[in-house]
Amino acid sequence: MKTDMILPCCLVLLCLSAAGAGADGFGFTFSTDTFIPFCQADTSPVLPGLHTRTGVSWLPGDHLEIEIFHIPQLTPRFYSQIFYGFSVGWWLFQRKTTSCFNVTIDAGVLFSSDLSGFSHTKLLCLQLSPIVLGGPHYSFSDRLLTVGILFDPDRQCLVFEMQFLSITLFL
Repeated sequence: MKTDMILPCCLVLLCLSAAGAGADGFGFTFSTDTFIPFCQADTSPVLPGLHTRTGVSWLPGDHLEIEIFHIPQLTPRFYSQIFYGFSVGWWLFQRKTTSCFNVTIDAGVLFSSDLSGFSHTKLLCLQLSPIVLGGPHYSFSDRLLTVGILFDPDRQCLVFEMQFLSITLFL
C-alpha cells in the first residue's frame, strides 16, 4: 500500500469506528481554503488556486478536538495537488448546551501528495478560528474567518491560509 493512502484509510476507519461506537461529537467538516505563500513562487510548497478541505472531526471532552482531513486543489487544475493531515484543536470556552459561540486554536501537520512534479513535503500549521457558531449539541458548527500560518521546514517558507467558512455536521 502506498503511503499516500494511509490517511484516507484512517479517515474511513475513524468514520466506521466512531459511528459504530455511537461517539458523541463526531462529525464531517467541509470548507474552502486559500493559500498565499510568503516565498518565491518556484519554491512554494502550495500550488496557486482554490483548494477545498474535507475531514472527519471528533470532540472528546469539553474543549479538545481531533481532526483528520484532506485538502485537494480545485482550480486551476483539479486534484493536481493534495494535502492530507491531522490537527488537534482547543475550543477556548467549554462546549455547553447553553452556548452557541466559541473560539478555537488548532495545531497540525499537512503532508502533500503532489501529482504535478513537486516533491512530497510536510507543513506545520497553526490556525485561529475567531468565530465558531454552534456545536455538537446543535448538530452543526460554523467557523468563520479562520486564519492560519503554515511553515515548510525543508524550504524555510511561510504560507498564509484563509478559510472564509467551514461547516461541521455532527452525527
